[in-house]
Amino acid sequence: MSGRRIAVLAVTGLAILGARAASADEDCQKHIKLAKASGGVFMDASGTADVAAHGGRETFKVSVRVPVPNSVPFLVYANGQLAGTVVVTAGGGQLEFSSEGKPPLPPGLKPVCRVGAVQVTTPGGGLVLQGRF
Repeated sequence: MSGRRIAVLAVTGLAILGARAASADEDCQKHIKLAKASGGVFMDASGTADVAAHGGRETFKVSVRVPVPNSVPFLVYANGQLAGTVVVTAGGGQLEFSSEGKPPLPPGLKPVCRVGAVQVTTPGGGLVLQGRF
């Protein structure tokens, strides 16, 4: 193999690796309104989900409003993986993670720009809210 051909292959390989690294660090800001689950128990439930990535900082946030007593937990899933728990106080609750904060962003949520499906369920698995970025 000639030196020129090796150099072209090396540059092509580096370009592919650079494109993959860039996609992991992409910037985005997305907001969705979560839809009530059809036939769900909590027909008065509402919620939103947000993802943002800027300059390497990533955030993921889910907010819910559900008319239930204080301290009722709901599970939040992102791309089918458990992201965390929202505990309702005064009819609402929020789950928020940041790559620079506490609690830290779980590995399953990275990169946040690639989060697609978001679901909020009861601890028993009943679907309450859902949406897709």
